[in-house]
Amino acid sequence: MQSQQPNGLRQSIRKWILWLTPPGLLVIVRRLRYGPPPAPEWSYRPEGWVDSTAGSGWQNQLVADAQRRKWPRFLELISKPNPLSVSHEAPEPDGQCLASQTALLAFGYCLARCAAGRPELSLLDFGCGAGHYLRLSREFLPETRIAYTGYDLPHLCALGRELNPDATFLESSGDCWLHRYDLVLASGSLQYVRDWRDMLAKLASAARGFLLINRLPSTSGEKTFVVTQKAHAYGYGTEYSGWVFSRSEFLAAAAELGLSLEREFLLMDRPNVEGTPGPVQFRGFLFSKAA
Repeated sequence: MQSQQPNGLRQSIRKWILWLTPPGLLVIVRRLRYGPPPAPEWSYRPEGWVDSTAGSGWQNQLVADAQRRKWPRFLELISKPNPLSVSHEAPEPDGQCLASQTALLAFGYCLARCAAGRPELSLLDFGCGAGHYLRLSREFLPETRIAYTGYDLPHLCALGRELNPDATFLESSGDCWLHRYDLVLASGSLQYVRDWRDMLAKLASAARGFLLINRLPSTSGEKTFVVTQKAHAYGYGTEYSGWVFSRSEFLAAAAELGLSLEREFLLMDRPNVEGTPGPVQFRGFLFSKAA
């Protein structure tokens, strides 16, 4: 009991000091001790879109470097019988991400729906990175041959060819639209295209069967708006603009292209972005070509 008295006295003195110290001074003291608080990952950008400069945004070489470093761990975590619940963009993938699991299971559903027992499936992955969805496709459908084509920036395509030499990686957008695919996938990528309507039309034209727009930031409001995402936590050391889509506006644009909504997915990701016209939630949309 005697050894607990000094601790109790120190705690009482600390409480009195905190109570008597002006709040502004406390903020200064904490900042001197712990440094400035980390910048939020997401921020609302009411002034609109800002294009990335050369070497910044997704063009930053650190993006490919981070994906290369995490690739062995990613393959380990998705191997059977582990749960498919890994975020390949997490700072240190651990295979315990429920938000990623909802997005990946949505992809698996669409993949199975498109394959329908066929021995081979052609897949175009727009914004493919190192080719993570090729490996995930093989885990979901090990009996199906996946004819995989990925499209991304040159430094990411170079990494993809190195890690997946049996797949096709295209860095020229013109080459993408020369063929038709059973399933066209844009997972966490369409929101980073400034002219998203034009890109949605190209993705729709490339889809012979189905088009999956997954991990799309959306809002229930009527206005599509811009946010800035700081991706330093993922090891990317960069930031970029991205859209948060009005769900009604996005679905109207898809309908104008002759796309029929087959299934909608509510994902668990709900980024906290202060000051936006409406709350943000990630969703997935599986479309088929309307008759």
